[in-house]
This record gives sequence, C-alpha cells and structure tokens, in this order.
Amino acid sequence: SATDPSNVIMVGLQSARIEYDSLQSQWVLSDPRLNLTAWTRASQISYALGKNNWTISGDQYPCSTDGDYEIQMKLSGCKEDEFTCDDGQCIKMEKRCDQMSQCWDESDERNCRILVLQYGYNKEVPPTVVSGRKTQEKKLLPVRVSLTLQKVIAIEEDDHSISFKFKISLVWRENRVTYQNLKKDSTNNLLRQDEVIILWLPLVIYWNTDQEETTRLGGFWEWKTEILVEREGNMSRNSMTDIDEAEIFQGAENSLRMEQTYTHAFQCVFKLSEYPFDTQVGFHISLDWILRCLAQVCQIEMVLGSTDANSVVLVAEKLLMVQGADMNLFVITEHRLVNMTHPQKGVKMEVKLKRKIMSEMMTTYLPSFLLMMITFATTFFKPCLLYTSDAA
Repeated sequence: SATDPSNVIMVGLQSARIEYDSLQSQWVLSDPRLNLTAWTRASQISYALGKNNWTISGDQYPCSTDGDYEIQMKLSGCKEDEFTCDDGQCIKMEKRCDQMSQCWDESDERNCRILVLQYGYNKEVPPTVVSGRKTQEKKLLPVRVSLTLQKVIAIEEDDHSISFKFKISLVWRENRVTYQNLKKDSTNNLLRQDEVIILWLPLVIYWNTDQEETTRLGGFWEWKTEILVEREGNMSRNSMTDIDEAEIFQGAENSLRMEQTYTHAFQCVFKLSEYPFDTQVGFHISLDWILRCLAQVCQIEMVLGSTDANSVVLVAEKLLMVQGADMNLFVITEHRLVNMTHPQKGVKMEVKLKRKIMSEMMTTYLPSFLLMMITFATTFFKPCLLYTSDAA
C-alpha cells in the first residue's frame, strides 16, 4: 500500500533519495551524483524523521579521516516556524523551551540555553559601543538604573545613618553575545547561574555606605541576583548546519536586566539644631526660607568603579515607592531618582523626611513636662505628710 514505509521513496531537489531497505532493516540515503550513501537504523514506521545517527560513506568532504563515519542528523518535515522534535513531531517554535513539554519525547525542553558568547569574550571588559560605521567613534555604554524603595528599616539619628530595604534594577545591552529562543514574557528568559558568572556585569558602588557596598554577586546566604533578557529586537533563524532549530536574537538589540534586593545602612547627616522642627531632605525644599537653609540630605549614592568609569555611564530611570509616606516619627514628603555629578558622576536616590511634630510632642515633650510638674508639685507637700507612723 501507499502507506507502507517500504513503498515510500523520498526524492530530493536534484539526485538524492531516501528509501527503506527491508533486507538490511535500515533507511538509506543515496546520491549518485556525489557518489555518497548514508544509512540509519531508525524504525521503519518513523520514515527516518527526527534525530537519528547516520553512517556516512563516500563523503567528498569527510568529517572524519577514518573513511566511513557516524554523525547525528535530523530529517524534518516541519514548517519554517516549527521545531522538529527528536521523534519527528512538529510543534510551534514559541513552544520550545517554555518549561512545558510539547514534544511526546520532551526533546523541546532539552538544550535550552539562552546565552551564546562571542569567540574571545572577556567578562572583565565592558561592552564597546561605537557610533557610525565609518568613524567607529567609541561611546559610553549606558546602564539604566531603577530603584524600588520597599521599606525604611531604621533611622539612627545618633549614628547619622538611615537603613533602606530596596531593589535595584540595572539594564544594559551586551553586543558581544546572542540569545536563543527568547520569550515575550521576560520572566521566561531568566539566565541560569552558570550563565550569569561568565557575563560582564556592571559593578555599582554604594558610595555613602561605611564599607562602600557594591552590586557584586552575593553568596546564597546574602542576597540573590537575577538576570534576565528582555525581548526587544527582531529574530532570525539559526544555520541549517545546527541540528536543532532555534530563534536567534542579537545582544545589541535586546537588553539584559539585573535585579538585586537587600538592606543597607547609608550615611545621612542629621542637623538637629532646629529639633523638633527640622526637615531631613534630599533635594530642593518648598518650605519657607529658614527651613530651606536648614535642609538635610538623606540619599543613596551610586557610582562606578575606576575600571568602568571611562567606558560606562549610569543613567537614572525611575523610582518606585512601596514604603508608605507616613512613618512613626517622619513623613516622606518628596522623593526622586536623579543623575549626580558630585562627588562623582553617578545616580542618587533622594528623599525628604519631615519630622512629625505632634508625635514628638506626645512622646517626648508632654511626658517630660508632666514629670516636671509632678516633681514641682511635691515641693508644696507638708513634710509630715510624707512620713508614716510605726504600727502599734
């Protein structure tokens, strides 16, 4: 019958053909024009579709010096926008490497690496950005900085420090890499840790911390670093010489995003000469002239290390406030994320903290006043009233 694999002959565009040899129980590929033959032990009902080991004989450009050699090849009947499973099944390309097996043999979730490095890649050197094909003028690599202020942990006025719990997000493009099979949902483009450690990563220094903390990769007991790829550019197909189909995205067109969340204490100079009417502030004051002169700065200052300062520039992007404005002793009245030029070039988050006068009155001044009144009132008591007689 026509559906019997032994009666099927697959013919190429020129002289190649594939047919089943029932005597040898193997599929045979032959090309008399090139005097080349190949065979595989794939099952008869598979039609040799999918990924199989083929033995090659008579190759004019041999991949081995030992004459006949064995190589893994994939015969596909799938469309251009489809992925060929190892058993020959076809699925949509967007279904490959989506953490859900679509192939019956689950081959669509194998070899799902995202990152491919350029030959000679050096993780110690930042990407080089050039403008113009003719001039090839070098430009600074922009690293976009965003912060999410999650919580003000502590305000230590005696130590002149403020502790923030926050998430930092750094976004840049790495033109020395390519990415494979990116998804529109960037959470599915999360890099594995073995991929993270081979990448160049921007090292941002928190300038106003005591130990000058950085965005280094923390240990598992410290903080977690997540790096994912944001699909932004167009894709192309990989080479026909690659055994598995893949969608290729250029690093220069798709951004990397690194996120870290932690708690750090930052230096903040509290000038308390006008306590409790002081306002601790991170930028211009919209109060009267006197309070404007007494303005204080509470901020997170972020700069680059000396090795990256000549090649990279930090760019302030956005600040998201999760922390509520109303706290026990202070109110956050203003906040922003801006670029800074002093003491170094970088980015800083600035906040204005206005002290809650009524809270200070009720927790400090009123109790102190009541204690003074009680102490003063005891001076009017007759001494004899303060003694008790012995029991009879």
